Formats: sequence, C-alpha cells, structure tokens
Amino acid sequence: LGGKMVGWLETELNTSLQAFSRTMTANKAEELGFELFIYLGPDDGITRPFCERCLDGRAPGVTARKAPIYTRAEISRMRNGQDLDVMVFGGGYNCRHQWRPISEEDAKAQGFEKKRKE
Repeated sequence: LGGKMVGWLETELNTSLQAFSRTMTANKAEELGFELFIYLGPDDGITRPFCERCLDGRAPGVTARKAPIYTRAEISRMRNGQDLDVMVFGGGYNCRHQWRPISEEDAKAQGFEKKRKE
C-alpha cells in the first residue's frame, strides 16, 4: 500500500491546493464583477482531452471560438467527466490549468465575441 498511498495523497493534495486557488480566484473575480475567464495552462502529452478542447476554444457544450475565453455561465454548464465543478476543479484531479478573469476589453483584443446576453 505504501506507493499507492503516497500517490493517492499527492493527488489529493495537488487537487485540493489547485481547487483552493481556483475558488479564491473565482470569488475575487465575482466580487470585482468579472464575468469572463480565460483558460490557461500547459498543452502537452498528459493534458486531458477536456482541457485540450478548453485551451483550443472548443470547450464541451460551447460554441467554438478563436480564444479560450468563456463566460461564468458557460463554465458552470461544462462537464469534465469526473462529476467535479469545472470552475473549481478544471479538468479534474491533478488538473494543472487555471481560470483567470479577463476584462471584456482584453477578451475582445484576443478575438472573443460575446454572442448574446446570458
């Protein structure tokens, strides 16, 4: 059990720390009135398909776009396949990606177009 237990504890610790960081970011963003978030992080050999799609602007259940920028409402409807809140857990356990608030002006500069009011 030794090696398995260490791996499990590392996963729990990494996931918890990332979830805490994402929660604090989301709460502060809400407090400041941010409704748009950009998905940031690595896209390498261990990136989950869910995260790859988010990074490419093709998040599940969202109309494809030029930049990986999503509204708070879109994020709340996303499913990562692990029954975990996407705003808090991203792609799931050990996810290395972050949701960062972005202003509408900066989002437009990156090609984001708001289609309709949510």
